[in-house]
Amino acid sequence: MLSSSSSSSSSSSSSSSSSSSSNSSSSGGGSSSSSSCSSSSVVEVVEEVVLAVVVVVVVVVVVVGVVVVIVVVAVVVIVVIVVVVVVVVVVVVVVVVVAVVVVVVVVVVVAAAVVVVVAVVAVVVEVAIVAVVAAAAVVTCFFALNSITLVGYIIPNLSRKTSAVMVMFSVVSC
Repeated sequence: MLSSSSSSSSSSSSSSSSSSSSNSSSSGGGSSSSSSCSSSSVVEVVEEVVLAVVVVVVVVVVVVGVVVVIVVVAVVVIVVIVVVVVVVVVVVVVVVVVAVVVVVVVVVVVAAAVVVVVAVVAVVVEVAIVAVVAAAAVVTCFFALNSITLVGYIIPNLSRKTSAVMVMFSVVSC
């Protein structure tokens, strides 16, 4: 009886040792699986961080490129506007200068024409005055000579002194 109980106790102790060894082996397997899981999660986190950094860098580069393009286009547009304004101002100034020169030339030509006309009119007036004076002198001489002739015919007994005075009057009037 005693021998059967000792054998049963030894078998129970061996079964308990085998169960403990199986438990220890199962617990060891759990620690290795948890370490592999933690390493894979770290790799995923690093990958996500790198991907986020790449996305941020790409976005920043795109935004900076767009801003640079906008600035360059704005500068080009401003330069073109300034050049167009300068060209328009230069053209307007040239047109105004040409118009002023044309007006000055026209004024000078008109003034010269007026001076020529005035000179011609003055010459014509002087010639007319000379002609009128000459005609008057001729008429006066004619009438004076006729009067002397008539006096000589009508009054033949005039003295030589009177005849000389009449001749002098006619010569002076001529």
